[in-house]
Amino acid sequence: LVRAHPDRLLVAREPVKIGESPVIVPWTDHIIDPVAQRETRELLSAMPFINAGFAAGTARALLAYLREGDRLLNTILKGVLHWGDQVAMGHYLHHNPSAWLEIPDGWNYCIIFRNPWTYHIHPGGRVESLDGSPVRVVHGNGRTLEPWVMSFAS
Repeated sequence: LVRAHPDRLLVAREPVKIGESPVIVPWTDHIIDPVAQRETRELLSAMPFINAGFAAGTARALLAYLREGDRLLNTILKGVLHWGDQVAMGHYLHHNPSAWLEIPDGWNYCIIFRNPWTYHIHPGGRVESLDGSPVRVVHGNGRTLEPWVMSFAS
């Protein structure tokens, strides 16, 4: 996919409905500029919630995103909490719709917000989606994989 889309960032959606992520307000609470804070909340609430914990692409596509993310975090997003990667990615994707491509969530299979009856974590750590979709990368955001850390290591 990277080869087929060399100028695009490949990203995966979190299993949360548009506008329903409970982290939007806490992550944006500390943006210094009140107008930027309000506009950022509105922007993140109106688009698919793409998780910044995973992105694939060519060095050129990743560098374009990282440069813009750094610029945003040092200007309009100044003060944002939780590293700001999620908020910066939301801004970047919203303002650059041709710069990204949504790929199947099995490339960043987020456990948080996912119905626990839709997946199974095997004793050795392998995660299986019960609908048969491939799970390539598991994202234990929100410390959701901590109970299995010891079994992963063994």
